[in-house]
Amino acid sequence: MRQILHIFAKDSRRFWPEIAVSLAILVAFVRVYPVQWLETEGVSFISGPGFDHRKQLEILANVLVVLVPVTWWLLIARVVHAESLVGDRQFWVTRPYEWKNLVGAKLLFLLVYLYLPFLVAQSALLGEAGFNPFQYVPGLLYSLYLVSGTIVVPLLAIASVTKNFARMVLTSLGILIVLIAIAYLGAMADSQSASTPYSDWVSMPIILLACAVAITVQYSARKVWLARGLLVTVPIVVMLSALGLPDAAVMRAAYPRTNGGPSAVVDAPIQIAFDASQEWPKTWYADPKDKEVGAELPLIISGVTKDNAAIIDDVMVTLDGANGEHWSSSWHPVYNHQFLPGTRKSSVSLMMSRSAYEQFKSIPVTLRMTFAVTQVRAGKATEVVDTGHKFFVPDFGLCPPIATHWYSASTFNCRTALHSPVLTYVSAEKSLVKCDSSQPEPGNGVPAGDWIGSLHADPADFGITSVWSSRVSLARDSRDNYTICPGTPIRFTQYELVRRVQEDLTVPNLRLPILKSSLDDILTLRLKP
Repeated sequence: MRQILHIFAKDSRRFWPEIAVSLAILVAFVRVYPVQWLETEGVSFISGPGFDHRKQLEILANVLVVLVPVTWWLLIARVVHAESLVGDRQFWVTRPYEWKNLVGAKLLFLLVYLYLPFLVAQSALLGEAGFNPFQYVPGLLYSLYLVSGTIVVPLLAIASVTKNFARMVLTSLGILIVLIAIAYLGAMADSQSASTPYSDWVSMPIILLACAVAITVQYSARKVWLARGLLVTVPIVVMLSALGLPDAAVMRAAYPRTNGGPSAVVDAPIQIAFDASQEWPKTWYADPKDKEVGAELPLIISGVTKDNAAIIDDVMVTLDGANGEHWSSSWHPVYNHQFLPGTRKSSVSLMMSRSAYEQFKSIPVTLRMTFAVTQVRAGKATEVVDTGHKFFVPDFGLCPPIATHWYSASTFNCRTALHSPVLTYVSAEKSLVKCDSSQPEPGNGVPAGDWIGSLHADPADFGITSVWSSRVSLARDSRDNYTICPGTPIRFTQYELVRRVQEDLTVPNLRLPILKSSLDDILTLRLKP
C-alpha cells in the first residue's frame, strides 16, 4: 500500500497541470451546461443580444461535452506513459516496483482525479435541475459503469500498448476508422435496419473483459503484440457479430406471429386494415437519384382494448405477381405509430427498391405487409395541475412550460434524471377560448395528447450529462392556437410492456402508381403554354 501511495503522490506532483485543466473543464461544463434547459425556466430570448448570448452559451456547452472526455484522454495517456510498458527500456523494471502496485497506483489516480470529480459533477447537475442526487445513487453508479466501458477503460488499454501520446492518437484513430468502416458497410448493406427491442447487455462486459486482460498482460508480462491483437480483434468481432445477425431471425424471436403454430398468440392486440375509402395515389414522385421509391398506404386501425395501447415498431413488405414474381423487403423501422383504443385512420410508408418497382409496375400485385407490434398496458397514472410554472411529476421528472415565439403554451420541456423517461402518454384538455380568470368548464375543450419516452428500463443512459430533456407538445400542428390554461389537469400515464407480436395485412389486386421524378414535373410545367 505504501508503494501505491508513493507512486500516486509522484504522479499527482508531476501531472498537476493536466489535472488542473481536466478539473477546470469539468467545472466549466457544470456551470454552462444548464443553459440547455434555461428556456424551460421561463427565460426565452426571442431576439437581440440576450438571444445571441444564449446561443453562444449553448455552443460552448456542446463544445464542453466533447472537451471533457478529451481531457480524460490526455490525463490517462500521461499517467500511463509515465512508466512506459512498450519496449525493453522501462526504467521502473529495475526499481522495486511490483506491477500490481503500479496498476493500483494508476487506478487510484483515475479514481481521485477522474471518477470522483465526474460523480460530483453529475450530482451537481442533478441538483441544479431540481433532483436530489441521493435518490439516484444506483443510476449514478451505472452511469460510471457506462463511461468506464465506453471511454475510460478502452483508453487505459490503448495507452498501455502504445509508447507515447502521439502513438496513442494514431492507434485510437486507426481503431476508430476500422469500426466506422464496418458500420458503414453494414449500413450500405441495409440502410434501414429494424429497430429491435433488445438492449445490448453483452458487448459492454466483453469489451471491459478484453481491455482488462490486455492491461493485465501488459503490466505483468509486457506482451505488447498479444495485448494489441486482443484489443483490435475483440471490438471488431463484437461489431461484426451484431451486424451479421440477420434482422429476420431477431424479429422472429422478438415478435412471434399471431397466427399459425401451436405456440402462436391467439388474440391480436390490434387490427390493421387497408382503407379502401381513401384513393390510392395514381402517381409516385421520386428523385432520379433515390434508390428506393414509395408512397403512403392508407390504413384503418382498430381493436386496441381498454387500458392498452399498440405501437407499430417495424414493417416488412412482400409483393407477389400473377406469374409467380416475388419480392420481399427487409424490416424497416416505423416512427410515431402509437394507437389508443378506438378506430382511427393512419398510414404507413410502402417502400421498395427501384428494381422491384420496375418488375411489378405493369401488373397487379398481391401486397403483404407484416407489422412488428408492441402491446403495452397503462400503469401508474399521475395527474398534476398546470399552474403556468414548472411542476414535478413523481417517477417522471420536472416539466417547465414553454411559451415563446416558436412554441405554444401547450408545450413542455420535461427533464428527467440520468435517462430518458419511461414510455408515457401525456394528455390534457386545451381551451377553445383565451385563458382568463373565468376558466371554461372541463369537457368543453379540445383533448390533446403526446407520447414520450421508451420501454427501456436501464438505470442510466450513456452520456456526460446526468440530466435529459424531452419535449412534450400537445399542439396538433404549428397552426394550433389552443392552449392549456393554468388550473387545467394534465395526466401522465406510464405504460408497461405486455408482449410483442407480428401482424399481417394482405391487399390483393393492387396496381402500383406511375413513377415520376421531380425533374419530369419541372419540364412539364415549363412546356405548358
